[in-house]
Amino acid sequence: MFKRFLVLIPLLFSSFLITTSAQDDALYIEACRLNSLYQQIEEAITTYAATRTIDSSTDGALVSVKALNDTIEGIYTECLEAQQEARFDYLSALLDDLYEGGHILYVRHTHTDRVGSGGTDREKCETERNLSTRGRDEAIAINAVFSQLALPINEIISTELCRTLDTTELAFGRPDTIILRSELEQTLADVLTVEPPTGTNTIIVAHIGTINRNFGLPIPFDEGDTYVFRPMGTNGFELVGRIALQDWELLGEMTE
Repeated sequence: MFKRFLVLIPLLFSSFLITTSAQDDALYIEACRLNSLYQQIEEAITTYAATRTIDSSTDGALVSVKALNDTIEGIYTECLEAQQEARFDYLSALLDDLYEGGHILYVRHTHTDRVGSGGTDREKCETERNLSTRGRDEAIAINAVFSQLALPINEIISTELCRTLDTTELAFGRPDTIILRSELEQTLADVLTVEPPTGTNTIIVAHIGTINRNFGLPIPFDEGDTYVFRPMGTNGFELVGRIALQDWELLGEMTE
């Protein structure tokens, strides 16, 4: 029921430092702590049991049930609003960092149709797993916000598969560089250490497997999600956060 959020948890993969600047966990929002939620709900039920009408009137019983429902709905609403406020603050801070530059946005392609033989011929996309109608709409929606944000981008990179190229072109524009997925998988640890020119960022549109086979998945990474890395040259790189697919709508509100 409760949406998850990001927190500071340091992680070490191989010789590269990966940390998160926030955690995807509602437990760390005071209004959403599980113990607190359970206690509040138990108290509401106890109050209901003690005060509910003891007569046989349906109307009287409904009044008691409504009071219980209103109390539980209030508990839910308080947690939901706290989550939304925390996510807004988190994304606002992350956006400030992106405007300063020095980051790599590693974007997983948007939703696919889950069919295809796995071919890699750009002229025969029908042999591949391609973007679904939903995925194309998602990429277009990202572009509407991305265009408003006007983030300083130095280079846009995509793997050669149709689903990543289509996501790139629909969401961010034509890629500057196309890299073979197999090559990116072999060199990703080095690629993520390369700092973009001062004041700019790099976008890479690729795959979950490329990340997972190199470092694992420290936080959720669904189709259309973005990991934000901070390259540190010879010191490796940090994973400083995640922009979930649904976060683009919230980012758009920040530009209004």
